[in-house]
Amino acid sequence: MGEQQNDDEQQDDEYDELYPLEAVKECASIRKRLIERILELPDPEESPSYEHLRMRLWSATRELDHLLDAALASFVGDLTEGEPATRQALYAFVVERCFTPHATDDSGCVSVPRFTPEECKLEIVFQYGRWMATWLKLEEDMSRPEYEHREVVGFAWDDERDVLVFIEI
Repeated sequence: MGEQQNDDEQQDDEYDELYPLEAVKECASIRKRLIERILELPDPEESPSYEHLRMRLWSATRELDHLLDAALASFVGDLTEGEPATRQALYAFVVERCFTPHATDDSGCVSVPRFTPEECKLEIVFQYGRWMATWLKLEEDMSRPEYEHREVVGFAWDDERDVLVFIEI
């Protein structure tokens, strides 16, 4: 029991760093628990009776994904200024989008990243008047040229949907 409590405290510390508002932290925590429940369900092909529950949990998770994207994007400042608060908000956004388990576009499926941002050496940089994120794609062959195993993306606002998006660089 004490070990579980320490894990929960460590998780709370991680959320405190990534999610500045209590409501956003709570949504992230709920989403994490929903994903854990989905992953605990038996394989759909072996136990189809759980499919309805899987789809309900998946739908709730997708809604929380969209909510968290919007909430985190609201903390991003001016993308043309190199402010530390913007760096922190963009780091949280990338971690949420790329290094946190989330519901995929495939109904009922969940993606669980194999590597942490630290393992992948995630960096958020402001150069040439633009914010960029870069990290190693550790699932790729590291003996190949760096451009094949390093992700580099920029950030932009999608004004139509009023959301922050990645752009190719």
